[in-house]
Amino acid sequence: MFNEINYSEIEFAAYNRKSSEQDERQALSVESQVEKAVEVAERLSINLKDEYILRESKSAKKSGKRSIFEGVIKDIEKGRIQGIITWHADRLSRNAGDAGRLVDLMDEGKLKCIITYQQIFRNTPADKQMFTITCAQAKMENDNKGENVKRGLAKKRRMGYLPAMAKIGYMNDKGEKGFRKTLIDEQRFPLVKKLLEMFLTGKYSVRELHKIAVNEMGLTTVPRKRIGGKSIKLSALYRALKDPFYAGFFHGKDDEGIIRRYEVNESVPRMVTESQHRKILSLLRRPNMPRSWVYRNDFPYKKHLKCGDCGGSITAEKKVQMICKECRKKFSLGHKTACPKCGVRIKGPKSGKILNYEYYHCVKKKNPKCPGKNISESEINGFFVQNVVSRLAVSPALRDWCIDSIRVLERREEMYGGKIEENWMNRLQNVQEQRKRLVSAHINGLINKEEFERENDRIEEETATIEAKIGKKGHSTEDLRGIEKKFDLLTEIRDIIENGSSEEKMEALSILGSNLTLTKKKLSVTNDFFCSTLEKYFDVAKSKNPRFEPEKTPANKDETEVFASVRPTMLRG
Repeated sequence: MFNEINYSEIEFAAYNRKSSEQDERQALSVESQVEKAVEVAERLSINLKDEYILRESKSAKKSGKRSIFEGVIKDIEKGRIQGIITWHADRLSRNAGDAGRLVDLMDEGKLKCIITYQQIFRNTPADKQMFTITCAQAKMENDNKGENVKRGLAKKRRMGYLPAMAKIGYMNDKGEKGFRKTLIDEQRFPLVKKLLEMFLTGKYSVRELHKIAVNEMGLTTVPRKRIGGKSIKLSALYRALKDPFYAGFFHGKDDEGIIRRYEVNESVPRMVTESQHRKILSLLRRPNMPRSWVYRNDFPYKKHLKCGDCGGSITAEKKVQMICKECRKKFSLGHKTACPKCGVRIKGPKSGKILNYEYYHCVKKKNPKCPGKNISESEINGFFVQNVVSRLAVSPALRDWCIDSIRVLERREEMYGGKIEENWMNRLQNVQEQRKRLVSAHINGLINKEEFERENDRIEEETATIEAKIGKKGHSTEDLRGIEKKFDLLTEIRDIIENGSSEEKMEALSILGSNLTLTKKKLSVTNDFFCSTLEKYFDVAKSKNPRFEPEKTPANKDETEVFASVRPTMLRG
């Protein structure tokens, strides 16, 4: 039967795979597979080239994830390889996708046979069916092992043990698999417990505890084969403080995949009680815990400001000062109960004039020595009115005219847009045909590698340009509703900045997309595409007629010729 195929006329590749997955650790090693593949080749008088003895360490559970296997598939499709030697069919595939690709290549006549150490799969209905069954069986084994692992993990959780590496302060038992327990790490348990107790006093921050743990206690992680044995990290200390395991419970999935609470086994000593754990979370101010205070964001410019000196974020704070009614001294109110100069007791607003200030300044996290200065909210309001409002505010009449003009332009674009897109699609099809001819010429040896790479780079660049043009179709102008919303806002922007609430200012800045940069107490503004374009058009119109004022354009256009004189300029853009 084997004589039906002349193996000497077939180019073979030996594919040898060792999975890194736990469930395949007992599989034959890669080098042992190579030895068996060479033995098979010698037995069948196959000339196996060294360049086609392939090794890979990847799981075959998912299709398309193995680079070397994908290379074998491509070589078969190009006719460079017609046969595969492997230890077992499951080395090639443990999923339906890759098995189906190999069978398809057999159907196309590109793959003549697959030779394993036990049998040969040829391009016959029976052999192809047997190969598919063998791969399907390997997939079923994988799926069953996955279910068994999940069931085992859930069982261990029910027993009250974490099915994972032990937390710092504890250690894993090295007893019989499936019955391993969590034990005390005699060296680290008292140290971690002491850190938790110190944090509960409320006298130490996490950073201070970290310094104590590293410098005074010498707390290190458990040394393992490749990791561990180093000083505990700050992030690891944060995780330990908020970990409920130290209080006697943890969360995990049950047999049905639902996350539920599990109690730690009674044999595992607790470091803190559950009430102490809740107190730790409260001290850490975790989001799911009630706080003693609620922060209200009353600073409209905070998220739209950046520090120009160090590139860091900007924060804001409120200052309350009082001018004493008796001695006229100005001082920070804070929690003071009396004037620091004359000693008169403060009994409320009647004791003097109260001044409220909102200051913005760099958080100095990126650069603690950042030279940036603070700036008051009133100064930002003034800057915004002078540099944004005065340049972008429009009258209702100008808003209506602009929106009507955009509608006309949109209808015009719809009329000609289809032809433009068709033209770009034709150009893309021509470029794709060029790529096909280039690849064919390279395979047939008509051009060398350098010429191929040079032309291929040019084609890729041209393709990217065309695809960008096609992708941009329909997005060159903003959605008309969004534009109307922005124009409505620009008719009221002056009143919002000068008299609006913090919420109204924040909404206005978000809609307009304006961002501010604070550099040495000097502000600069960056507007989005819409505002920048509109500002440019207004500048061009004002250069044509200096008397044109967008904010004062009248509703009755017959009253003045100023707007009529600049309308053609604005339409041209």
